[in-house]
Order: sequence, then structure tokens, then C-alpha cells
Amino acid sequence: MSLHLLNFGGSTVLFAHIPKTGGTSVSGGRERVISGPVMYEPAPGWPTGLPSLAFVRDPFDRAASAWRDMRYLRQWFGGSLEDFLHLIADADPERVANPAGSEHHGIPMVHPVHGLRHAAFIGRYERLAVDLRRFCEVHGLDCPTLPRLRDSKGVPRGEWTATARRLAERIYAADFELLAGLEAAA
Repeated sequence: MSLHLLNFGGSTVLFAHIPKTGGTSVSGGRERVISGPVMYEPAPGWPTGLPSLAFVRDPFDRAASAWRDMRYLRQWFGGSLEDFLHLIADADPERVANPAGSEHHGIPMVHPVHGLRHAAFIGRYERLAVDLRRFCEVHGLDCPTLPRLRDSKGVPRGEWTATARRLAERIYAADFELLAGLEAAA
């Protein structure tokens, strides 16, 4: 995942794609104009002042979704949800920029590698279509109909042990603060 320039009905927007927040549906439903060579920084020569957006998600749901994706869909990780959270807690900073790695999909949404700081509009996964429509209305863009891509429906939900919950609360403390701030501002 990374920063992308997407075509929204002839208009270009900057999209910070954070894994497991509906970004595949947003970017997969649009023509990808270009992706940058450095995941979390705009590519040299990109236009400035574009409408920009990202989506965030409840950290517990996002962590479980990342685990299901890595374990059952991509089959890159064989452990439990708790094991996955330990992997994320101990993530090697050199590996988190690898979009194919488990760490990248599970690290906090506020981690710099996701490029969230480049998004002027931050919507919620839980109301993806509504927030995308609001973003498009504010910027006078044609609002796309979103396909449902990379859905892990039918995959085991994962077991939230007390240890897993405490670990997630620690790992995603800054994400929880971000969500609280978004809700307070709404």
C-alpha cells in the first residue's frame, strides 16, 4: 500500500492506502494513474494541492482482518491472532516498508510508512461509502461506486484472548487516539 494518484471521473486525487481499511476497494475501483517509488512520499513531479484522502478503521477489527488476510487468504503467516500481534509488536523497522510483509499490513495506521499525514480528509472504513461520497461532494468530484474487494468474509474471525486484547491496545494506542480525535471533531 502506498500513496497513489487516482482518477476520479477525470479528476486526480492523492490517496494514502492504509492496508485493511477498504483501500483496495477505493483504489481498485479507480484507474491507478501512478504510484510513487517511495511508498509513503509523493513521487517527484507529482502535482501539489490535490484533494487527498485516506481511510482508517477500528484497530481491533483491522488487526483481526490483517491476521485473517495473512493466515487464510495469502497464507504467509501460520500462527494465531495473538502470535500475529506479537509479530507486529516486534516488527523490524527495515521490513515494515515491504508491502508484501505481514508487518506492513498490521503496523499502526499512524506509522509514517502509510503516508496518512498526506491526507487532508480521513474517512472511516465503517462508513466507507458515506465518507467517500462526502469527500467527493466537498471537492466536486464524481463519486465512484465501490466494488467490494479483498473481503475476508467466511474466514475465521480469530480469537481475542485477554493477552491479545492488551497487546493490541498497546500496539495501537496512537490509532485509538486518532479515532477518538476524529469522532470528537465530527
